[in-house]
Amino acid sequence: MLKKMIFLLLLGLISVHDAQAYGYGKGLFVGSIQFPSVLEMVPSVRVYYSGRKISCENDELGKKITFNIPEYKQRTFFYLLVAPSIEFGSHENTVPFLKLQKNCPYKFFGMELVKVETQDKKKKKTTPFEYTWIVRELNLNLPDGRIPDDTIIVRYHPDYIQSIDGGNMIEFPKITIRSDILKLTGSEAKLHDISNRWFLAALHTDTIHDPIQSEFLINPTTKTVLAMTS
Repeated sequence: MLKKMIFLLLLGLISVHDAQAYGYGKGLFVGSIQFPSVLEMVPSVRVYYSGRKISCENDELGKKITFNIPEYKQRTFFYLLVAPSIEFGSHENTVPFLKLQKNCPYKFFGMELVKVETQDKKKKKTTPFEYTWIVRELNLNLPDGRIPDDTIIVRYHPDYIQSIDGGNMIEFPKITIRSDILKLTGSEAKLHDISNRWFLAALHTDTIHDPIQSEFLINPTTKTVLAMTS
């Protein structure tokens, strides 16, 4: 009996270890930031999610940035914040939350993955379901500019964004940069200069974001969320 209990205990520990090691129950959501094809090089952009610094890959041929976010596939709602600057909400040398800097420009979105029926126009009948994202722009009206936990944070200027749309069960809606971005900034050199300044400024907040798989809990005792209203 004792040997059986020890065996079951060891089996349980192995199962837990395997679940942690292989991310059991989690999959990857793929995000992308599409730049205009007129650019010679893709600027660097910092992305955070749930206390993690997300690795980004620059596709110079496709003029886009791609990144992967590990998350449970059952999750169907995400916040997205596009802002050039964020900072800590600190109290007694702790980091209980992240917040927007005062007067910082931003765009804040709620993204919901929904299941819809597709229509076969040739056969005039309903085909199996497909998934699409509904994107709504929201106001970040929490006290002190507090950013909800588990928000996807893209450190870039919101005025550079042309659209956020598309996507499916695997891919987030694509963030498309304005086609006239060079006219807006003056030149590609100026665009890279501005982008690099934001990227280097992110080193300040990189210190609290874990680049590996273990999660950094910004505040383990409270969780900041926003209630969706129609």
